[in-house]
Amino acid sequence: MKANIILGLLIGFTYSCSTSKIINNNDLIGSFYAETGDIRTKRGGYIGGTSTRYYLELSADNVFYFEMRGSGYRPECTGRWEQKGNILFLKCKEENDIAAMLSSDYMNQREHTIKILNKDKLKLGKIILRRKQ
Repeated sequence: MKANIILGLLIGFTYSCSTSKIINNNDLIGSFYAETGDIRTKRGGYIGGTSTRYYLELSADNVFYFEMRGSGYRPECTGRWEQKGNILFLKCKEENDIAAMLSSDYMNQREHTIKILNKDKLKLGKIILRRKQ
C-alpha cells in the first residue's frame, strides 16, 4: 500500500514537472495556424463565410508576421515578439500611413498576448494556434 502511494506521488511529480517546462525561443520559431468555424445562429443554423483563419510566423530574429483572414477583411501586422516565461508578447510596428490605417488590412489591436501551451500549440484568447508542418 505504501509503495503504491509513493509510486503515485513520484509519477504525479514527474508529470507536473514535465508539463511546466519552459519553452525557449528556438523552440517557437516557425509558423502557427488556426481556423474557427462559421458562426452558429440562435436557431441552430450557420452563417456561411464567417469563419476566420489565423496565421502567425515567428522568426529567429524576434520578428513576427500575424494575419487574421475572414470574409471581407484581412488585418495583418509585423513587429517584434518577446517571450517571458510561458507568455509570448507581440508588438506590431507603428504605422504612419493614414491610407494603410484606414484599410481593411490594418490591425487595430497593436499588441497581443499569447500563452505558450507547448512548442507546437499557442493560445490567443480562446483560439488555439497549432504549428504548421
